Amino acid sequence: MFFRIISPIFIDVKGDFVERLKTLMAREGIKSQYALAKALGIGITVVNGWFTGKVIHPSDKHLNSLASFFHVQPAWLRYGE
Repeated sequence: MFFRIISPIFIDVKGDFVERLKTLMAREGIKSQYALAKALGIGITVVNGWFTGKVIHPSDKHLNSLASFFHVQPAWLRYGE
C-alpha cells in the first residue's frame, strides 16, 4: 500500500479504485494490465498509472469507458457508491 503524507494525516494513494478494478478484471478473465489497455483501446501507461498510484483516479473519459466495458456505474467504480 502506498501512502502520501499530507500534514499529519495519511491518505491511501491507491484508494479502493484499484481493488474494484482488479475484482472486475478477475470477473471478466482479464489477466494483465496490457490486456485491459488493449480491450479499452487505451495506452498501457494510462492503465499502469492507475495501478502504481501515479494517477489516483482515471479521467472521466476513461472512467466511463471502464464502467461501460464492465457494466457498472461510474460512481461505483470511482467511489464504491
